[in-house]
Amino acid sequence: MATVRDVSSKLDSIDIALIEALQANARTPIAELGRKVGLSQPAASERVRRLEDIGVIVGYGVRLDPAALGLATEVSMRVRTSFDRFRPCVEHLKGVPEVVQLRRLTGEECLDLTVRLPDTVALEAVIDDIGRFGDVRTAVVLHAEPPKPLGRTLIRGCGARRA
Repeated sequence: MATVRDVSSKLDSIDIALIEALQANARTPIAELGRKVGLSQPAASERVRRLEDIGVIVGYGVRLDPAALGLATEVSMRVRTSFDRFRPCVEHLKGVPEVVQLRRLTGEECLDLTVRLPDTVALEAVIDDIGRFGDVRTAVVLHAEPPKPLGRTLIRGCGARRA
């Protein structure tokens, strides 16, 4: 079972400013990051390296526009399966290219999927494929706001509520 490692109490305002700046643009040069937060290039580099070492920064990536790649249709799916079919279902879903996110849930519907498709015509085949493991509920996403970055209000706010 995964453990929760809360390192937020070890972060100061400069760490959080670096986190916010890197979420806005992970390609920002270290020297520019340092200027934004009031540190020298070596000090900023050391701070970023420490954030990586303690597991706050776990990687860097690219944000893609799925519509530009011909995958304009996003579907939210919930799957309800039995305990004996759960593991085979998860293993199967890991190999379904249209399933771009897979989360295990509590409750009656045990899996939450994000599926990307060119259109709703392609959806039928995916539903039929996944449906052999149990009940499938779908909702076509009409619009999604971009994910919010994790910033100082959330990081500090959650810690304050726990104290």
